[in-house]
Amino acid sequence: MYLRFGVKVNHDRSLLLDNYDVNNFYRDFSSADYDGMVSYLMNVDWFHEFTFVFSVEDYWQIFAHHLNMATEAYVPLKKKPTHIP
Repeated sequence: MYLRFGVKVNHDRSLLLDNYDVNNFYRDFSSADYDGMVSYLMNVDWFHEFTFVFSVEDYWQIFAHHLNMATEAYVPLKKKPTHIP
C-alpha cells in the first residue's frame, strides 16, 4: 500500500537547521524512520490538540506543526553533493 500526499508547510527552515546553510541540505525520505513517525503521530493527543479550534486554518497549523516535528525527528538531513565545474 502506498500513501501519497503533498503538503506545503511554511516555516523558517533556518530555525530547524540552526547554523547550517539550508541550501546545502535536504531531507532524505528514503532513509526515514517511518515507524517512528507513525508512532509519534499516533501518540499525539489529537482530541486535546483540536479542542477549542474553530477554523480550518488553525486545524491545519496544528497538524502541520506535528507533521514537521515528526519529519525533523525521523527524517535525516543529508548534505547535497557539491559539483566541481
